[in-house]
Amino acid sequence: MPHGIPARTRPDLNPGARAMRALIVGGSIAGLSAAHGLRRCGFHTVVLERSDGALLDRGAGLGLDLARLQAVLGRADGLLPPCIALEGRAIHTPAPAGHSPARAWRTRREPGRHTVSSWQHLYEALRAPLGPVVQPGVQVVGIARHRGGWRATTQDGRVMEADLLVGADGHGSVVRRHVDPQAVPRYAGYLLWRGLVDAHAAGDEARAQFLDGRLHLFAQPGHHMVVYEVPPARPGGARRLNWGWYTAASPAQQAALLQRAGLAPHTLIVPPARLPAADRHALVSRAAAWAAPWAALVARTADAGGLFVNAIHEFVSMTQPDAPVVLLGDAAHLLSPITGSGAAMAMEDALTLEHWSSHNSTAGDSAQHHWRSLARAMAESGRAAQQALLQARHWASHALGVPLPNDEAVPVSEEKP
Repeated sequence: MPHGIPARTRPDLNPGARAMRALIVGGSIAGLSAAHGLRRCGFHTVVLERSDGALLDRGAGLGLDLARLQAVLGRADGLLPPCIALEGRAIHTPAPAGHSPARAWRTRREPGRHTVSSWQHLYEALRAPLGPVVQPGVQVVGIARHRGGWRATTQDGRVMEADLLVGADGHGSVVRRHVDPQAVPRYAGYLLWRGLVDAHAAGDEARAQFLDGRLHLFAQPGHHMVVYEVPPARPGGARRLNWGWYTAASPAQQAALLQRAGLAPHTLIVPPARLPAADRHALVSRAAAWAAPWAALVARTADAGGLFVNAIHEFVSMTQPDAPVVLLGDAAHLLSPITGSGAAMAMEDALTLEHWSSHNSTAGDSAQHHWRSLARAMAESGRAAQQALLQARHWASHALGVPLPNDEAVPVSEEKP
């Protein structure tokens, strides 16, 4: 017998409307954000997350749009995650040729405000209010249409039924494989070396340079680096520095790195514990040619075990079927972190789904029309993601020397036919 999700009638529909059930596959930023909105719309909502336990430390620093997060949480009462408001940014570039010493840099300061936090803090803020709505350790292995809705089969043999299926299960989405099997992540031609380290372990030079309330950017042909402070892991804890270093790497170099780490060919992240010592040492040696604060920060992070690397992959699914299923977040569009839009787009996808759910009936003879209207609404998100993808590719070509893919070598202002 299927383990159906207990039903609850949406309060915004007329009394004759049938109960609606939403099944969200994936319990990261997109899935949790969707759960908040769908519950407000009266859907009885269940989130299935394949990882067993809390998803902590799955990312480092990130930019945070507080207004968007407040809309997702439905509150503005101070229960938001810890964050830091950076005032302006400092852009560091090599001094003109002929200057001595070879490490001489010049700095340009620009105004602006950047609110930053960490993936961990954002996740906890979204996860805590949902309680048992999220079921950890449940992996969905198959989905199928069933009586106008969906039936999902889990690894332990359970069968769950729902009226609305939400695929928020990341770049390897089982839901996307069903609705858009042609959308497969493609390696983008560069790596993002990342570090998260307690400020007291970063060294005097790094603390003096980077704990100044600014976003720091280092730019040199073939390299792009960013450094900023993020909130402590826990209240009263140590101040922390987050950094990222983008470098070009051929597909063969990326594959060799994953092989040395003993990871599958399409793995996106090499965590600190799997990063080979030879690769850590090589990165520290490369950083030694840079300005002293940056070189020290990389070396100290490696010593503290806080160094990891992302193999940047990307894709955008433009398929949103006119059926009760929707893809959100990385399941719908995987973008480079250089766009700064991963978490923001995941939350915006969820808000779009909530807006549609609160204004449309999904029962009766008009159900098909409304699923089509949802597909059109989510297509707008896909177009925005596609534009961000093109911009990231042109940035990588200009800043890192990564060749443009043959099928995407078009100006960012043009749309692909």
